[in-house]
Amino acid sequence: MADRPARRRSSLAGLLIVPAILSVAVPGTSQESTGRVPVPRASRPTFDERQVRSDWFENLVDQALVGTRPDSLGRVVTVGGAGNGSGSGTSGSGDSAGPAPVPAGFDWSTLIGADVIEDQVKQVKLSTDANVTTPNKFAGGGYAVSRADFSVLAMLFAIVHEYPTQVRWKNDAPALRDAFARAAANCKTGSPQAYNEAKLRKQDLIDIVGGNSFSGAAPAEPVNDWATICDRAPLMERLQSAIDRLKEATSSEAAFQSKLDEIRAEAAMTAAIGHVLTLEGMEDSGESSYAEISIEMRDAATSLGEAVRNSIYDQAVSAVGRIGQSCDRCHNDWR
Repeated sequence: MADRPARRRSSLAGLLIVPAILSVAVPGTSQESTGRVPVPRASRPTFDERQVRSDWFENLVDQALVGTRPDSLGRVVTVGGAGNGSGSGTSGSGDSAGPAPVPAGFDWSTLIGADVIEDQVKQVKLSTDANVTTPNKFAGGGYAVSRADFSVLAMLFAIVHEYPTQVRWKNDAPALRDAFARAAANCKTGSPQAYNEAKLRKQDLIDIVGGNSFSGAAPAEPVNDWATICDRAPLMERLQSAIDRLKEATSSEAAFQSKLDEIRAEAAMTAAIGHVLTLEGMEDSGESSYAEISIEMRDAATSLGEAVRNSIYDQAVSAVGRIGQSCDRCHNDWR
C-alpha cells in the first residue's frame, strides 16, 4: 500500500512528458509527412533612386504642372505653339532660380511648343540610356547614334534659349547647348574619349530630366552661334526619321486619327529643323534657292500642325506630300 502514491506520481509525470515530446516532434516531421518542399522566391528588386527620379515625377502636381495659367490658352497658333497651353510657365525643376532673359528674335513658339521640346529631350534621354552602355557597343556604331542625338539636343537647347516664354531648362540652356554641341562634334568617331564624354552627357540627361540642376558652367557668350551648335548632316537624319513617321501616320485616316499627338510632335520638329537650316552659320544657308526649299518645308510642316489641330486628314496628307517634295528637291539640287 505504501508504494501506491509513488506509482500515481510516476503515471502523472508520464502523461505530462508525452505531450511535450509530441510538441517537439510534430514540427520536425510535418514537412516529411506532407512532402512539401520550400518554394524558392525571387529576391526583392532594388531600384536606383536617381534613375527612378529621372523616369517618374515624385509629385505630379508640383513638378509637371508649373507656373500660372497661360494667358494665351485658346489662341490659335501654328505648329506646337501656345494654343495647347504649353508655351508658358516657369522653368521647371532643376533650373536655376529666377527667370532667364528672353533674347529678341524669332518667335519659336510659332513652330514648336514647349511641351514638344521637353518630350523630345526625354526621348533622346531614353535613346542615350540604351545606346551609351559599353565602349564596344559605342565604337561599333553607337557613336553615330549619339552624334545625331546630341546634335538634336544642342539645337533644342539653342531654341529654348531664344524661346519667347519661360520654359523648362531655359536658365541652363546656353550651357546645355554648348555641352551637347561639343559632345556631338566629338562623336564623329567611337574613340574612348568620345565615349567618356558621352557618358558624362548621359548623366547630365539623367540629372536634368530628373529635376536636378545642370552642373556645367554658363558660357561667357550665351548668344546662339549656329555655326558651332550643330552640323546639317545629323539634323537631316532626324528630319528623315520624322518624314518616315509622318508618312506612316498619315497612310490612312484611321492611322491619322490614332496618332495625332505623334504627328503634331514630328511636324513641330520638321518645322523647327526647316527654320534652323536657314539661319546664319548653317551650311549653305546663304544660298537663296536652298533657303527657299527649307522655308517651303517649314511652311508645309506648319500646315500639317494646323491639320492636326483641326483633324483634317486631307490637309495632313497634302502637307506631308509637300514636305517630301521639298526634301526631294533639296537632295536633287544640293547633294
